[in-house]
Amino acid sequence: MAGENDEDATVDKSLVVNVLHSLTKEVARLLESARKQAKDSLQDFASSNVNALGASIGLYSEAFLRLGVITRKALDEVLGRFYRYQEIQSAVEELDDLESDWNAFLKDTESQLSKGEAQSSLSIGSPGPCDIELKDARTGRPSTIGSYLCKGNVIVVLLRHFACLPCRDHVAQLQQRAEDIARWGGHILVVSFGSREGALQWLGITGCPFDMVVDEDRKVYSSMGLGRSISKVWHISTITYYAEMKASGRTLPSKLENIEDDPTQMGGDLVVDRHGNTAFIHCSKTPPDRPAVDDLIKVLKDLRKDEEKSVRQDLEDDGPPRKIFKS
Repeated sequence: MAGENDEDATVDKSLVVNVLHSLTKEVARLLESARKQAKDSLQDFASSNVNALGASIGLYSEAFLRLGVITRKALDEVLGRFYRYQEIQSAVEELDDLESDWNAFLKDTESQLSKGEAQSSLSIGSPGPCDIELKDARTGRPSTIGSYLCKGNVIVVLLRHFACLPCRDHVAQLQQRAEDIARWGGHILVVSFGSREGALQWLGITGCPFDMVVDEDRKVYSSMGLGRSISKVWHISTITYYAEMKASGRTLPSKLENIEDDPTQMGGDLVVDRHGNTAFIHCSKTPPDRPAVDDLIKVLKDLRKDEEKSVRQDLEDDGPPRKIFKS
């Protein structure tokens, strides 16, 4: 983080020190409270009290704005310009240590709660989770991923929770490229582990045009190895992502009223080809971690090439058409 550039004329050293000390103090207070709650009851902390860590989003967002930036990268650049000063170095190191402690606490807490990372039963080329019983979000009728294979190679988008901002952004990006996806033989299917009532509200809020099913037993999620993770959801990198969104003027979605939800559930993307086999797997490492739409389209293009190659091979194996001689 050290830098030797001239400091920013619009930000003075005393302001930088003040912002860093204030941010560190308030984030440390949240961490100390979380530690006490986890010590009192690990289960209560993980199930509900952990949400209090969300206050850190506002703290980071406020720090960004006070220094005239809206991203963590820009903040680090500002700090780099002042890093020649010992008091800046000390303040930066103090914040870095605190963030490391924050992440370590969450990782340790998670290790006490879980029996290890969830494991995927899928691999490229293996049968996809096509027969798992699901429910159509709009009609309430029974459904499966396999029932959509007649529409093409299915891009399955597994949401984290109904108020997940990066999930909504990912679906919106897919919607913008829907014609390209259809052109290359793709069909988009959104999956939620939430209730049908919540899914209907989500569809109304987002205007999502895609087919949607609910997987209330999380069997599709389990098949991909997608479990719950407080260490990933509340990691400092996730906090700063949401702080950047808030600082840039975006409104963070609110939890749906009277709908049970689980913000610690991880999401991902899956492509199942029209034969029911797994063609692509992406398990999100952090909440904002989603495959680029171009990468998904590339999977569809590769599947198209494979299909065309298979057709050509079949024709070659059959040999040239036989001539029919009339007598």
